[in-house]
Amino acid sequence: MTGSGYLISILIMAVVTILLRAIPFLLFGGKRRPPALITHLSSLLPYAVMMMLVVYCLRNISFASAAGFVPELICIVLVVLLHLWKHNIILSIVSGTVVYMLLVQMVFVYPDDSLPGDSGFTFCCSDPVFKGIIGAASFFRRRKMKCSKRSNPSFTG
Repeated sequence: MTGSGYLISILIMAVVTILLRAIPFLLFGGKRRPPALITHLSSLLPYAVMMMLVVYCLRNISFASAAGFVPELICIVLVVLLHLWKHNIILSIVSGTVVYMLLVQMVFVYPDDSLPGDSGFTFCCSDPVFKGIIGAASFFRRRKMKCSKRSNPSFTG
């Protein structure tokens, strides 16, 4: 495809996107009210999308070993409790994501030759919460030093 072909494709995509966003305002703009079905669906759709995302994220859980589902379970409980306590969706989702990534990167580690769901999980520390947090801090400190050494060969820190 030539440069003008790319430009034409981008323009077509932009026009279609603008039209798709403008159609509801054109149909239901002014004083006309949307049909009851549309109003009802608009109240249910956010919850349906969130449930689809939860099901999608939990579809590959393996109950073959405790380590196959423990990180997910911990994070689900964390997100639910945090949301019930603070009523802040962003805080709940970000906290659950950060804790999950810390758990799977620091606490529950796959050996190089195993796949998720295998019994190849190993625990890299005995007290997951405390040592996971300490391990995360030292991991990021070591990673920062390695990056600094790589980008600056004369780095002596």
